[in-house]
Amino acid sequence: MSSSIIIYLILATIVVFTISLIFLVGNFFERLINWIFGLFGSSGGQPCVLSVSSEIGENEIILTIKNDGKYNIKLAAVEGLNLDDSKFYPIPYFDKKEFKSISGKVLRNQFAKKSLSPKQTVSVFLNKREIDYTSCLGLNVLDGSGNAWDAKNFKVIERPLPQTRRQDG
Repeated sequence: MSSSIIIYLILATIVVFTISLIFLVGNFFERLINWIFGLFGSSGGQPCVLSVSSEIGENEIILTIKNDGKYNIKLAAVEGLNLDDSKFYPIPYFDKKEFKSISGKVLRNQFAKKSLSPKQTVSVFLNKREIDYTSCLGLNVLDGSGNAWDAKNFKVIERPLPQTRRQDG
């Protein structure tokens, strides 16, 4: 074999080895950064997935929140939307016995400090008396990144269609 072929083979081997090393090191650092962000309840730029389902009880609305993603998700608030497009923020209770026994500020802070690990589920209770159930279009759970996750199975009121005046004659 000629010396030029040997040099090309050595260069090709070095290039392939360098590209492989860069890929492996880059992948390692990406995983390390995502792990560090996950410790603080953030996804490090990776998509988060929360599933929220609702169940209507006699005096409460039960939201079941599950982290279906790969990283921790920090919760922020429960948000409601009324017919007039105004937003409201009901108090999330972790236990029905807490209704009216703990201040709303304390409970909201507890909820905002909650972080869900992958596949972790938490149930939150909303007091029906604190929600104008007749004009509530829907409920969302907000995460620490500002994403809104719709509560499935919640009674959604249809917006009334605008009335048009009929002219007879």
